[in-house]
Amino acid sequence: MKIIFLGTSSGMPTLKRNVSSIALVFINKNKLWLWDCGEGTQQQIQKTSLKLSKLEKIFISHLHGDHVFGLPGLLASRGLRGGKNQQKVQVFGPEGLDKYLKETLNITKTYIPYEIEIKIIPPNVSAGTIWEDE
Repeated sequence: MKIIFLGTSSGMPTLKRNVSSIALVFINKNKLWLWDCGEGTQQQIQKTSLKLSKLEKIFISHLHGDHVFGLPGLLASRGLRGGKNQQKVQVFGPEGLDKYLKETLNITKTYIPYEIEIKIIPPNVSAGTIWEDE
């Protein structure tokens, strides 16, 4: 696994730091996951060799803007780059994420040509595994 820090600033970006987003690259499996998606994440990805077509999962820690404002744009750009042949993306996050994403995409009339599966993580989850891959 390779970890790429796309943004480590909180609250607002600085000239040298973007807001929160971390890419997890599974090299042997050719997969990409994101942890948070603050504003400017798609521009940060363009500065790397990462491919949005490999994006499978996005984990949103909480609904502050510096962790989520980049999500609609990133999903839209992914659709423009790969069209209908893209695999679905799973988005995990807190209550309200589904409403935020659906309403934002609807109000802006953004067309997403692939499936987005939103999985809400309950607010009072005790310590333990909430999702596990192979």
